[in-house]
Amino acid sequence: MRFVTGCSSEGLPAGFSAAVLAAGRGSRMGGDVPKVLLPVAGRPMVERVCSLLLSAGVSPLCVVVSPQTHEPVRRALGADVLLALQPEPRGSGDAVLCAAPLLRETRRDVLVACGDSPLFTLQSVRRLMQTHREREAAITLVSAILDNPSGYGRIIRKEAGGPVSGIVEERDADTALRAIREVNGGLYAFNAAFLWPALEEAAARSRRGEFVLTELVGLAVERNLLVEAVQCPAEEVAGVNTPQELEHASEVLRRREAESVPGRSQEGC
Repeated sequence: MRFVTGCSSEGLPAGFSAAVLAAGRGSRMGGDVPKVLLPVAGRPMVERVCSLLLSAGVSPLCVVVSPQTHEPVRRALGADVLLALQPEPRGSGDAVLCAAPLLRETRRDVLVACGDSPLFTLQSVRRLMQTHREREAAITLVSAILDNPSGYGRIIRKEAGGPVSGIVEERDADTALRAIREVNGGLYAFNAAFLWPALEEAAARSRRGEFVLTELVGLAVERNLLVEAVQCPAEEVAGVNTPQELEHASEVLRRREAESVPGRSQEGC
């Protein structure tokens, strides 16, 4: 089963909203500053993520925060940014559900991004949006092929190049599944008609109200709905969980910015 949604007069995807997940403290980073507000190449991570989505034409955009990150994020992003509160840490699925009061009535398809994943490019976001609409999918996600996929959820397909049939987190994967090198990049596009009821169903299934966003892939497959994946370069899916990864992300972004300067040669970077 496929979903049919509209496009703009220019043929580009129309009517996407977005939820950016920024409720985590990031304890492995140390210090008192919420992880999503740490500067990467001079700008807070979550600000980079929000700017990227806005550049892709997303509106409205809602940032999901915790009681601890609410005020720091509001100060960093400005009073006009939509904020949704996740009162308790109950997983990424619950975080998106907390944005429902601000996004559901728009009836727009929803991009979901992590506030600590600042390396996606505008090209990849646009490809995600375009593929989602062209394929009329319930879910379209970004994936990547990694030399070392350790720590990432593995993408399951029944046949090479076919639709996604599941995502298995590493802790649940056997030896054969851990050998899969295609991983979930953590950037999604959801059909709105599927997303909000599916989140409510996943919440009802959960014993403690805690559930993760990847559970929705299983719900979609159960209903014979299409789940697609768009591959992007491996460097884009890298999140930031340690000081070393923060420095690496800064180096990547500085390199890109240097390469984008008109007249700047590759050798001078």
